[in-house]
Amino acid sequence: MSKYSPKIDLVFRKSFGSEENKDLLLSLLNGILDCQPRLTNLTSVTINNPHNFTCIIDVRASILDIKAIDEHGASYNQL
Repeated sequence: MSKYSPKIDLVFRKSFGSEENKDLLLSLLNGILDCQPRLTNLTSVTINNPHNFTCIIDVRASILDIKAIDEHGASYNQL
């Protein structure tokens, strides 16, 4: 048993948000999608720089951590 809980943000990010653990992230996302019968399985994920700062003053910055592609080629979280 690990002494670090995956519920801690830093541990979760290291476990699922690093290039060497992309297979774990893909497995987690597909496990979540299995609960939704109309959604298709993801085939790949790309971990992006999460900070999307805009040049427009009135628009808030957004954070997108990953881009995912499903088995039909549809892309999710694409800017």
